[in-house]
Amino acid sequence: MSDAKWSDLVTRVASAVVMLLIFGLAIWTRPLGLNLLVAVVFVLAIFELATMAGLTHKLRTAIVAVAASVGFVAMFTFGPDSSIFSGFFLMLLLPILLCSGMAADHKALIGGYGVAVAAGFWAFFGLVNLFVIQFLFLVVAIVIATDIAGYFAGRMLGGPKFWPAISPKKTWSGTIAGWVAAAVIGFVTLPLAGAVMSMVLAIAISFAGQMGDIFESAVKRKTGVKDSSNLIPGHGGVLDRIDAMLLAAFAFVTIFALGGGG
Repeated sequence: MSDAKWSDLVTRVASAVVMLLIFGLAIWTRPLGLNLLVAVVFVLAIFELATMAGLTHKLRTAIVAVAASVGFVAMFTFGPDSSIFSGFFLMLLLPILLCSGMAADHKALIGGYGVAVAAGFWAFFGLVNLFVIQFLFLVVAIVIATDIAGYFAGRMLGGPKFWPAISPKKTWSGTIAGWVAAAVIGFVTLPLAGAVMSMVLAIAISFAGQMGDIFESAVKRKTGVKDSSNLIPGHGGVLDRIDAMLLAAFAFVTIFALGGGG
């Protein structure tokens, strides 16, 4: 464990345990507790996006206030048969558009990534309120399994980089290990879809999550930011931790809708 490549493992694990405890408490107090968690994380994500956009303290504060208002509406509006869910995406876009429009530079990049962030939170609010809780667990499990398998395989096996120009730390060995881990999760939890199809769906969700991670890496690289913030020891910021979750959730909801499940 003295090797530098493992130096952050203990901190990462400790932070992960705390995050899982918070998630567990939110599950226990759902739907209000879970909606509150998603809303708070949304506000923190918007704060980090505004920081990456190079906004002043006053502008960040104003945009965070808008994001908090959107989160508040979501907490107390959604229900099992909510009719505003489709239109809610436009509300999520409001603070995103403010970030992009006021960005000092890279307006299109900030806006494009912001749309992806909004789509991910839209999907998460849907998973919390419109789907059975097992589907939320499935998305979270796939992303966590992908991350853990990729972390250990990438450091133990190394090898060619997956996309060195964007994310120099990610390797093909870690990427493929993540797909394998996701396939196992899909095989175990989606038996009704059939063995092959369940694994394909899980890998698709895993890949979407990996692309979310890559997308955020590209934004940070262009804006000269190492981490979206330092809120989570060993993990960086909120966006650093949930970038994969957001696109994975959106991929799941999209696949579910296209498959006629909703």
